[in-house]
Amino acid sequence: ESDVIAQAFRIGNYVSLHDLPGRIKPGQVSRGRFQKILENRQASEYAEVPAGRFQSKPKLFSEFEYLPSPYSIVDEIQAAERLEHQAAVEKVGHKKAFVLA
Repeated sequence: ESDVIAQAFRIGNYVSLHDLPGRIKPGQVSRGRFQKILENRQASEYAEVPAGRFQSKPKLFSEFEYLPSPYSIVDEIQAAERLEHQAAVEKVGHKKAFVLA
């Protein structure tokens, strides 16, 4: 019991001070922990009764279909941009792109 009380005052504890009894007597801490275990095992009055065998949780994200993309998509985009640039240069009347000397 002394270990449980000491853990309640440590940083990162998993024993809540709220769960300790107001007045500590011999066996009171262990009795309180056992009572809490029994309360947690009992079904809540407010719990919904599931309609079927399985009830899904509410979904936070919309479902989507995975569409794999090719690894070379970056190269294909750059090649298309390069062709557009070359076509624009030829449209203006230049044979080569302007290069600084």
